[in-house]
Amino acid sequence: MTDMQTQVASGSLLNGPAGAKKPSESTIAQVAKDFGVHPLRQMLDILAMRIGRQKLGSEEYYNLLVFDPIHDKAARKTFLGQSGMNAFNDRINAAETMETKNILGNKLIFGHHLEAAGLPTTCTQAIAISGNTSGHALVLSSATDIITFLRERAQYPLFGKPDHGSLSVGSALIERREGDNLILAGNKTVSIEKFASDVLRVYPEGYLLQTALRPHKDMQRISGNAVGCVRLVSGHDGTEASPIYAVWKIPEPGAFSDNFWQKGSMLGLINLTDGIVENCHRGTDPSAEMLQNHPVSGLPVPGSKSLTGRTSWRSRKQHTSCFRISQCAALTSPLRTTDLSSWNATTDQAT
Repeated sequence: MTDMQTQVASGSLLNGPAGAKKPSESTIAQVAKDFGVHPLRQMLDILAMRIGRQKLGSEEYYNLLVFDPIHDKAARKTFLGQSGMNAFNDRINAAETMETKNILGNKLIFGHHLEAAGLPTTCTQAIAISGNTSGHALVLSSATDIITFLRERAQYPLFGKPDHGSLSVGSALIERREGDNLILAGNKTVSIEKFASDVLRVYPEGYLLQTALRPHKDMQRISGNAVGCVRLVSGHDGTEASPIYAVWKIPEPGAFSDNFWQKGSMLGLINLTDGIVENCHRGTDPSAEMLQNHPVSGLPVPGSKSLTGRTSWRSRKQHTSCFRISQCAALTSPLRTTDLSSWNATTDQAT
């Protein structure tokens, strides 16, 4: 997990999160004070996990609360960092099965596969790309094409995003056009020419312009106009896939996407049996807290409990365990196909 920050666009497209940072002295001191873990012990643990098979970085060590004494030595070894998960996936899966990542990473092609399977997906109105592509989407191969589309053919609101990418980096929510300008999320104004130039300069390999979705009215009532997806992670034991955990990714108030790296974003842990949100989690490190009510609407997130201070850190163990299980499931299961699959779904009028 990367450093958390407010969702801010550079030019007309959204910047990505900052790179991983060294743990601050205040974080190290607070862990030592609240959890009784000596700073030297913290550093030795981080070093061992970073260079070993876990490949777990210092930020992941603190964000996942690996230091918490509630985890014994054996339990701490079950945590994997992102690099560790990637390496383990490559090792346990046949090379031909890993090629599916190329399809999943291409939003345009994957969307076509979903449509062919009869599954609902977002409508791609056009793709801006400096080259050839496939599919039935309108191709915009020059700045002039993009400008013409935005002036004459686009059906607003639009959501723009790179064909290859993640974390909402490079995305843009275009609410409407006013003359030669586009009105983006937060009432930011950018000229059509500037937007077209940014898209082709930064993402010549492909940029999708899709019909923007709106959240279901019940979700909108609680968390606002930004779409908050439900992230479902499943594991495959060689015979069948089973759900491991699910969370509602609740957008930071004022944001237009729901990635957790954005300061103020929240996660609602969903009970896999009845679908009820059990709690609402916001933040990482000592600032982490469990919320009962949404910070803007004031409405309760179903089933959440209000916790503060040290209690909030301790009470994250259930939530953290969900992440830990998803990260190390392959260590205890005879997985032969892709072990962890992550899906985003919107419970709205999306088509």
